[in-house]
Order: sequence, then C-alpha cells, then structure tokens
Amino acid sequence: MATSDRYASEAEFKRWIGITDTTDDAVVREVLDTASREIDREVRRFFYQTSAGTVRYYTAVNADELLIDDCVTLTAVVTDNGADRTYAYTWTATDYDLLPENAAAANEAYTLLATAPGGDYRLPVGVTKGVKLTGTWGWPAVPDEIKQACLLRAAWLFKRKDTPLGVAGSSDLGMIRVGRWDPDFDKLIAPYRQPGVA
Repeated sequence: MATSDRYASEAEFKRWIGITDTTDDAVVREVLDTASREIDREVRRFFYQTSAGTVRYYTAVNADELLIDDCVTLTAVVTDNGADRTYAYTWTATDYDLLPENAAAANEAYTLLATAPGGDYRLPVGVTKGVKLTGTWGWPAVPDEIKQACLLRAAWLFKRKDTPLGVAGSSDLGMIRVGRWDPDFDKLIAPYRQPGVA
C-alpha cells in the first residue's frame, strides 16, 4: 500500500502512542493500513486521492443531476447519447457544475455533477455507462476526524497483539476482557458515512 493511502503517518502514530524506536515499524505500517481500509469499508468511501486521469462510468437516472463518487477535480466529461459507447459529446467546463459549490474551499469532495444553466448538453438518462468522467477521485485532504479514527483503531490493533485471546491482565489486577469496539471510533467516522449506509 502507498503511504498516501494511509490516513495517519507512521511518525504521527508513533508519537501518538509513545514509540521512540524503530523495532515495530513493520507492525506500525500494517496496523495503519488495516485501520485505513477498515474506515473505508465502514463509511463506503475513501479519503486518499486516485491518480489524475482515472476514469469512472455512470448511468444517469436524471437528465440534470448525477450522483458521483467523491471527486477532487474533473478533467473530462463525455457522454454517449446514442448508446453505442462512442462518447461523441464532449462537455466543456461551462456545461456542468460540480456540487456542493464550496466543497473545495471546505477541503471536502464534490459528490454531484449538475447540468449548468445555459449549457449545451443534458445527461443521457437510462444509457448504461452513458457518462464517462475522467479526473481525480477521493478527497482533497484527510479530515481530522478520520485521522483520529485511524490512530484510535491502529492503536487498538497494535495493542491487540499482546492480547491474542482477547484477555489482558496481571496477577495483581486480575483478568480484563478487551472490548470489541470503541464508541469514539464510531463517533468520529459517523458524519462521513455515505447516506443510507447503516
């Protein structure tokens, strides 16, 4: 996994958990990777960025609006109005709007493509893969709450190796069962869950 796909860095995690050596660096990378992908699955989206020029296809159900994956920027919008996969219609930047309007200023992703007033085109409703979008997908930056959730979950995973049977304790304190889930993790990621995702 690329370092940019992790929602917290090795240095941030080591500082957060109080590690000052390099002995466990491989484990640190593994738990950060796992925590980051767990967040992706929980919220049904990701917060890193794809490479520029990544293509996505969509089937429009409305001629004026199209829900899209989290998007940083688009470099090409083309449509296949004839249902022949030729994508003969190339839209210009004045033909569409990316919404919400102030997503970039808020360091958030665009999630909707809308036809612009006075634009030359409308979306081809019902044409399978009728909209071809090229751009950079994901988020402009990892939100602070997602970084904290990653650190929390990675710390849990890191410490979990010391409790392989789910039990921690000592002869002085007795045995303590390790909790399965952290409510703070849920609170941090809750605002970023895709609508309709339980």
